Amino acid sequence: MHVWQSLLLFSALLPAVCWAMRKQGVAVRGVLKCGAVPAKNTKVRIIDVDYGPDPDDTLDEKHTDSTGRFELSGTTREMTPIDPVLYIWHDCLDEQKPCLRKMKFVIPKKFIHDGNPKPEQWVDIGVLNLEGSFDNEGRIDPDDTLDEQQTDQLGRFQVSGTTRELTPIDPVLYIWHECRDEKNVGLAELLQPQF
Repeated sequence: MHVWQSLLLFSALLPAVCWAMRKQGVAVRGVLKCGAVPAKNTKVRIIDVDYGPDPDDTLDEKHTDSTGRFELSGTTREMTPIDPVLYIWHDCLDEQKPCLRKMKFVIPKKFIHDGNPKPEQWVDIGVLNLEGSFDNEGRIDPDDTLDEQQTDQLGRFQVSGTTRELTPIDPVLYIWHECRDEKNVGLAELLQPQF
């Protein structure tokens, strides 16, 4: 009888849990220029900024086309309203300096949709000239993957790699595994193991 009560309770709660993890997304489009020249092949990404142990969710990521145009649209499932942000990485008027300039635009919550954006739910940033300086602008030096390997049949591996940097590097070993994680979907990530 106890098993039947548990199944009944589970069946009653399942729709509430599914509804709570509702599908949400944003859609952004625009044109990027560096002066009068299209900012082609510029990396753009929309993410849901998460706080606490839940990592940020990349909703969509692309590069601008030869005319500087981009369209991003993506969704995720969250219990609370998402916090969408548009990031742009570029080198406009900055070719001689190392690293890319990074711009951040917070997307207003009124543009959050349920997975199928209506025309009025698209955020259109218009034509943006990247020559200017913007609030929330920073400089990013993307992480360099020095080496990536899979373990052999005995679980052994060896990684080695080099890179050129102006400052000393901060090497980190990432290990993705499924050890004692059979119930969860995806791989667990072990960050900065202690040696």
